[in-house]
Amino acid sequence: MSLLSGRMLRTQLLNTLRANSTKRFCSSGPVVPPSVNLPTTTQTFASSAAEVKIDMPTDPAEQAVRAIQALSPEEFRARFEAFDEKSKREAFTAARHDIFQMEMSMGDTEGIGKKRVKVFWKNVDAVEIEPGWWTVTLDGRKVKSLEGKDTLVLPSEPFAVAVAHEWSQQKGYLNKLTMPLTDIASSSLQLDMMAIALKLEHLMSFLGSDNLFYRNHLIADKQDPLIEPIQQWFDKEFEVTTPRFYSELGTFTFNEATRSRILGKIRGMQLNCWQIVALHSMAQFFSSIILSLGVLTGQVSMEVAQQINAMEEEQNIATARPIDGFHDLRDIDSKVKVTALQVAWNLASNLGADHATAPAELVSGKFVLPK
Repeated sequence: MSLLSGRMLRTQLLNTLRANSTKRFCSSGPVVPPSVNLPTTTQTFASSAAEVKIDMPTDPAEQAVRAIQALSPEEFRARFEAFDEKSKREAFTAARHDIFQMEMSMGDTEGIGKKRVKVFWKNVDAVEIEPGWWTVTLDGRKVKSLEGKDTLVLPSEPFAVAVAHEWSQQKGYLNKLTMPLTDIASSSLQLDMMAIALKLEHLMSFLGSDNLFYRNHLIADKQDPLIEPIQQWFDKEFEVTTPRFYSELGTFTFNEATRSRILGKIRGMQLNCWQIVALHSMAQFFSSIILSLGVLTGQVSMEVAQQINAMEEEQNIATARPIDGFHDLRDIDSKVKVTALQVAWNLASNLGADHATAPAELVSGKFVLPK
């Protein structure tokens, strides 16, 4: 890297730091860094030759600036590229709250405009690539994540074996819609610790419209016995009082203190990226964070959850006419996907703090498979 290009990169990154580390995802005009007055504290040190006064920066931005100025051009370029890549990943994750909504199997199995993948492999293996970390190989080659370029990294041997089984069952052409655990594992690779926090915040944004708050007055006598115990459990566990509405539409707003308490308790569960994806996707399927938490923590059986989820639609079908070949297929499909989310949650439980997210160096594929 030339000295000139190194200085230009330094200037760009220093301006970013001096702008109070604010990230701008889009702008209608040029970004002009504000002027910054950097406070310093003068410290005097005794010296046998003379008193030497040294300005010691107290502002974090200035400390960062001086640390960057001390880097060699090669070190700076590596830091800048890592910084740029991290910013792009954060912007993508922040903007895409729908990437964890698993497709229905009713859709195009190849994907619009995407080439079908022919099943060429004969041997599928689960391989430990580092103590506690696994991947899947096809005839000795690393498997990539679905719709991505990352190496598919799994947090445990049981999880890897389950994913490997999905790959081993493919016939003719790859059908991604019959690989829900691979789908969940692939989505999980997009989450780092910052993205986990973003997903939790997004979940909280639709807590007020949780499906368990609302009853259909025509079938409330059937809904109440199933839903009421779940709401009582949630109210006690999270120290809140959730509402009950009968044939009323709208959104309930929790006050900030209550919202913070619920969010704090979910954070206290110390969920890893695989559990976050499972919770986020299940909440979308059930239109209920409460029901999803109940299922995933063992408070509610999957059978009861699916019964609750289907009750209102069954009432609508009873008063109208079902679409032949649609409702039954969609019902089967959703049961498979939601059950896979529960399986993924269980496979990712009790992993430990060192398995919150997959190591970046493994996801990038920069490792040699054991022989």
